Amino acid sequence: MEGKNRLNKNGVPKKDWPPRVDLIQKEGFSWLAVRAEKHGFSIKETEVRVDGYQQHRFHKSRQAKAVSISSLEFSGVLTVTDPEVFIKTLYHGIGPAKGFGFGMIMVKRTS
Repeated sequence: MEGKNRLNKNGVPKKDWPPRVDLIQKEGFSWLAVRAEKHGFSIKETEVRVDGYQQHRFHKSRQAKAVSISSLEFSGVLTVTDPEVFIKTLYHGIGPAKGFGFGMIMVKRTS
């Protein structure tokens, strides 16, 4: 969503926007890459697939304004760079919407 908002804000006509799948890949990878080092891992864009973009809207009790959260699904290969920090990431998740059940990470060894 932020990518679409940025294109709109910069005055890029919708006909010139990249295909939705390309925008999701680019923006999703950028989001994860910015957080990777802080969370004890590294990633390469050629080894990560981003898809499953969804927007979720719901009302918290007694609030008139709906809460809006976007979610993505990542699959691919990451490299653990700081095992202690990465273990904390596995237990605590990543991203701002963990309280709503988002941001959990499932991993398995590749070798």
